[in-house]
Amino acid sequence: MKIIGIVAEYNPFHNGHYHQLHMLKQAHPDATIIVVMSGSFVQRGMPAFFSKFDRTRWALHGGADMVLELPTIYSLGSAEIFATGAVRLLSQLGATHISFGAENTDATLLKQIATAALSDEVQEHCRTFLQEGYAYGTALRLAITTAYPEAQDSIQEPNALLGIEYLRAIQTHHLQMEPLPILRTSAHHEAILSDELPSGTALRKLLSTITLATNKGQQTSMNSNLQDSLTPNIQELLSSYFPASICSDLETTLNKGEHLDGDRYDNLVHGINRTMTTTRLSALADFTEGIENRWLHAVNASNWQSVRASIKSKRYTYARIDRMASYTVFNLTKAILSKAHLEGPIYTRLLGFSHSGRELLKRWSKQDSPLPCEVIQKWAPVYQSAQGFKQQLMELDTQATDIQHLCFKTDASRLGGKDYLYSPYYYKG
Repeated sequence: MKIIGIVAEYNPFHNGHYHQLHMLKQAHPDATIIVVMSGSFVQRGMPAFFSKFDRTRWALHGGADMVLELPTIYSLGSAEIFATGAVRLLSQLGATHISFGAENTDATLLKQIATAALSDEVQEHCRTFLQEGYAYGTALRLAITTAYPEAQDSIQEPNALLGIEYLRAIQTHHLQMEPLPILRTSAHHEAILSDELPSGTALRKLLSTITLATNKGQQTSMNSNLQDSLTPNIQELLSSYFPASICSDLETTLNKGEHLDGDRYDNLVHGINRTMTTTRLSALADFTEGIENRWLHAVNASNWQSVRASIKSKRYTYARIDRMASYTVFNLTKAILSKAHLEGPIYTRLLGFSHSGRELLKRWSKQDSPLPCEVIQKWAPVYQSAQGFKQQLMELDTQATDIQHLCFKTDASRLGGKDYLYSPYYYKG
């Protein structure tokens, strides 16, 4: 049975994601497509713009057959931890292939680059660039291209490097998955709506500029610098960048304010970090090299964006700072993250499935031996009975959902305890 795995965040789910699913469905009509998706927080260290429940529904309407949650411990990790956790989880679920967006779709070349990245030569170059103050992603990219110049044009974008991380994890852990890269046509972090398949960064910026009033004639206001280039018709605007099958639902969700208010999260993080000490910070993941001293000095600034700007350097990028900030929110220690990375996923949560996904669930239930990891369908009873490390990880997932919802736009959308109330969504379409 062909099972194609996708590692995703769908932050938000847009036409580029729909394109990938559509291409896979056309090329592999008999395959089941399962998505391992970041939950309430994403790898850049921020709450996802929409809830994992909404993003699951949209992914299933867009062509996915099953969506499962990547535990928060992995979704908040570095590129290596994120990729390794997700790929190992897909393997445990029986995925035979993995598909990802890439600027170069030559699978053979990508596997060669991944092999090169594991070599002693590249690792030595990487250590040298790290000592020179580069961030890990940049150091690894420079190390690969120094030792393997043929890779120059294939790993310029962060998304391409993430694909290499997937392939490195497959090789390191001797997993049986073949890559199915899909051509990516937009820049990973391009903030401008420059093409029909724009980046998630550009779309989050767009969605953040739109305020859908719930009264007084449903008036729409936009950031002034976008008014000249964007139509005031929300349905028309959304349909330019999102699949038609989800536009109405997406507009309703925006209208209800069930999405991230970045200022609320910034203030929450800033407040928490004002209570920190060097001792507490030094125990947290990624706080090394004395950065805790610089960090505590920076949090005296009047707002979190000024804190970020004060800490930022060649080595500490904004993405890394945001991940580290999330570690302060959840008290995510070096020991916990290291243990999770070493052991690999021990469970995943089923968020939703289609008819094809339902058939796969039946197949799993009829197997002579259970899957290597637990697939949780009802969160509350499993959470209440969990012990030890599993309990710690499930607590982190639940806290992440509660913090994300607390930072949503409207009071009605900020209620806690949503993890206990949700059942897997069954898409019958």
